[in-house]
Amino acid sequence: MSDSSTEDVKSKTSLWGSIVTIVAGVLIIGLTVTTIHYRDLYVQTLDRLRSVEFRRQALEENASNFRFRKADSSAYVLQLEPTLTVAEIEFLQQKGLWDPYTDIANDLINHPELISLDSAGEGEAPVLIREGVCVLGPDRVLAFFEHGNRQGKMLLSYTVSDDGEIRWEVQEAAELE
Repeated sequence: MSDSSTEDVKSKTSLWGSIVTIVAGVLIIGLTVTTIHYRDLYVQTLDRLRSVEFRRQALEENASNFRFRKADSSAYVLQLEPTLTVAEIEFLQQKGLWDPYTDIANDLINHPELISLDSAGEGEAPVLIREGVCVLGPDRVLAFFEHGNRQGKMLLSYTVSDDGEIRWEVQEAAELE
């Protein structure tokens, strides 16, 4: 073999080695950037989940506190921040609830038979107060109501069927004094 062909082989080998090194470097940089990106998404998702769980626990504690606290009619207007996550809203929308907060409250208002207080007078229709219906989560609602001259509150659980029908169960009801 001549010196020029040996130099050509060495040159080509060196060139291919450089190309392989550059491609490997680019791949490593790409994988590093991708890993960092997805790690950040993972951390953000964990933070959101922790926030949602913390908020849910706080709302459940608030609902528990309502059981033991006396309130007057000024407590009807509840000032709570939205309690459903984006995923929960999307899930309820897939079940047929276009506006879950409104649809859940409207459905509950259409079920006054859920209200039963022994102390209310006969013939008086119970009334759920629209401003007093608060969706606490994807399966809980707190609602204030009037029944005759009595006022009360209820903690309810609900499930939504695939056709958008809401089924209610009263967990707890109490008369306000």
